[in-house]
Amino acid sequence: MSHSFETYEFSRMVNVADIPSTGQGFAAKASLDECAAICTRFDLSAVKCFEISGIIKPHGKQRYQLEAKLVAEIVQTCVITLDPIETAIEQAFKLALTSQEASLQENTEEVDLFDPNEEDPPLLFNEDKIDYGECAVQYFSDCLEIYPRKSDASFERIAKPSEENHEEKRDNPFDILQKLKP
Repeated sequence: MSHSFETYEFSRMVNVADIPSTGQGFAAKASLDECAAICTRFDLSAVKCFEISGIIKPHGKQRYQLEAKLVAEIVQTCVITLDPIETAIEQAFKLALTSQEASLQENTEEVDLFDPNEEDPPLLFNEDKIDYGECAVQYFSDCLEIYPRKSDASFERIAKPSEENHEEKRDNPFDILQKLKP
């Protein structure tokens, strides 16, 4: 039975059966088309460079640890001035990975409480392949500024016409009622 994987912008697969006990190194650089696709996915002005390097190590039965370094150069639009903002991203990260099969076999109890000090649960990978490229793209999304702003940009409130000249008195429709008072 053959399974198909969803295709991502920067997909880089490694077969878990090929990962030695000491780990498997990797390095990949996005092509121009892949950079354009990442740019579209995150609504950026440009992705000039997107690279990842690292190692995937076995970390127990059907568990792996991905240790990587992400390097990217992007252009976003300032939310205040609409000017382009060039940003260099260089981040090291670690992710725990586990197979869906191993995840289903574990005794998982539902816990309603969220503990911010707890480690993140491992990411799941399908079948027998890990897509370290998509892992990098997902981590990249966490590095993006949600509301990018140039360092010298300031938001100045524009005064309403009624606030510009406090001296000018506007006609009040209820002023006529004041004249009716005895």
